[in-house]
Amino acid sequence: MKTGIKQFSLWLSLALCSVLFSGGVMAIDLQAAKAQGLVGEMTSGYLGAPKPPTPEVSSLITDINTKRKAKYQQVAQKVGKPLKVIEQLAGEKAIAKTRPGNYIQTPQGRWVKK
Repeated sequence: MKTGIKQFSLWLSLALCSVLFSGGVMAIDLQAAKAQGLVGEMTSGYLGAPKPPTPEVSSLITDINTKRKAKYQQVAQKVGKPLKVIEQLAGEKAIAKTRPGNYIQTPQGRWVKK
């Protein structure tokens, strides 16, 4: 049983990394947006904007979140878990991997710097 959990966790980590770092070709990339405080990680497993986003930042958020949701759905189907469970686990992992000084959203919905 523990092997299955380890494999699931590894698979989820790899899937999350591939989505977290696939910012696409845009004028601003994900890491730059995070460093500038324009986007942050939410407990839901998706990106959000700590302050009102520009159209460019909104586009980045939409692009990344669309890719994340597709990947989460693949993982959910593969491991036989509900999408909400995968999203929550991905959110926990993304927040844990967030660099100090970048924004994260608390479970209460507040934006704070890690």
